[in-house]
Amino acid sequence: AYAEGNWFQGLLNCGYRPTFKHNHQSLVAEVFILDFEGDLYDKTLEVVFHPRLRPEKAFPNQAKLKAQIRTDIAQAREYFSKKVNLVQNDEESSYKHLYKPDPVRYTD
Repeated sequence: AYAEGNWFQGLLNCGYRPTFKHNHQSLVAEVFILDFEGDLYDKTLEVVFHPRLRPEKAFPNQAKLKAQIRTDIAQAREYFSKKVNLVQNDEESSYKHLYKPDPVRYTD
């Protein structure tokens, strides 16, 4: 995800949140940014899609959902560890491991 001038690694859930039955009718897109501390609510994000980890499914309870999310985060970290670039963060004058995606190229 690109926000406030920086690229961040993260996971996207785009679906109906079937574990929480009261939200089942509304399509929701939520981005979990790895290792981010701050507030991006009401900010515009640019999101780049990467391979899908798994399909959406309903879990019997929140504990099972949280366990799966921990697994998803571990899988995403493994994926990004293979694609990492060092990008200088000018505001902090330090280097962070952030993924900067390659431009999308379409071929016939």
